[in-house]
Amino acid sequence: MSRRSRPPRQRARPKSAPRPRPDYKARGEAVELCFAHRSARLGLIVSKPHGDSAPYDFIVEGSDILRRVQVRSIGSRSFYGSYQVSVAYGGRDRSAFMPGQVEVVAVYIIPEDTWYLIPVDALQGRRSVHLGGGRRLLECFRERWTILGAPQRNL
Repeated sequence: MSRRSRPPRQRARPKSAPRPRPDYKARGEAVELCFAHRSARLGLIVSKPHGDSAPYDFIVEGSDILRRVQVRSIGSRSFYGSYQVSVAYGGRDRSAFMPGQVEVVAVYIIPEDTWYLIPVDALQGRRSVHLGGGRRLLECFRERWTILGAPQRNL
């Protein structure tokens, strides 16, 4: 009887563990809670619309004025050393926020624990902005809670 020769047994390649994808939805929800908490601490009245169909995340009342606020966040610097943040909505065909939809975009820079409160008019139709890292264009809106009507004494 002859033995058939078998090819050498190949070891299965160890599969590299998949990188955990950041859970952006969970991070967004956490940042929204941070925004609501900070706003309330500053004496503002914060309301959240039911559902996800509104183009804004909160309605904030301060100084007897209601403002619609869209909350954004960023967790890391871009290649250029600044924080690049999307200030647009709508999946693939992203559109810039318009004044009739939102009055203020609140951007939280997670590593710096810093808020930028930017009026939509100041975005001038941009779909993304660079913040920090020596960029001065929107630096005047850093921690500018008075845009939402927060009393100066609470800052």
